[in-house]
Amino acid sequence: MPQTSIPARQPATTNPHPMTDWTGQAIVDALVKQLPITYGELQNDARTALSKKDYQRCKIYPCLALDDAYIKAIGYMSSIPAVADQGMPTLATLVAESCRAIAEAHAQAERGIIDEPEPSEREKARFKAINELELITQEIFSKAVPKA
Repeated sequence: MPQTSIPARQPATTNPHPMTDWTGQAIVDALVKQLPITYGELQNDARTALSKKDYQRCKIYPCLALDDAYIKAIGYMSSIPAVADQGMPTLATLVAESCRAIAEAHAQAERGIIDEPEPSEREKARFKAINELELITQEIFSKAVPKA
């Protein structure tokens, strides 16, 4: 992919959103841990951009790989810090879409990687990641949606 000069915007990521005590960056950090391993240059580039907080670049990658759930997740996650800092009501939607994309990235990896463990092990890894993502989101939004 050709390198373009896109200035990186780095939100403060220090203010928790009104629905949670988590900062946007803490949410991103928790979600990134649930991503499957990267495959291919574009996924590696997207993950690097996210780790460098080059959020503007992260938003471009999903346009370059429309069927890649891993990159879609990076795109969603790149908006979380700014939305959380600004207290925007779309935070829950971004977190949910990030989690769905991460779950789909696991499914895509399961279908496409031949050198991975046996299908039953891949399926276990996928369900484990989905369960972890659900626990993370429950914790993130525990302030807005208390347990019954």
